[in-house]
Amino acid sequence: MVGLEIAGGREMLTEIEEATWGVGLREVNGERYVTLPRGTPVLTAFTVDGRPYIKLWRE
Repeated sequence: MVGLEIAGGREMLTEIEEATWGVGLREVNGERYVTLPRGTPVLTAFTVDGRPYIKLWRE
């Protein structure tokens, strides 16, 4: 039973990572960061109300 729950949890995690492209939110020493998967190309596309919009794509 526990093995099935773990397998289901892993499957759900894989689905979440795929849906979010592996983008995460982290807090380190009270400062907040957006984390991207290794090797993700980044381009600041534009700014709205002082907030940068970053274009992400997969190679």
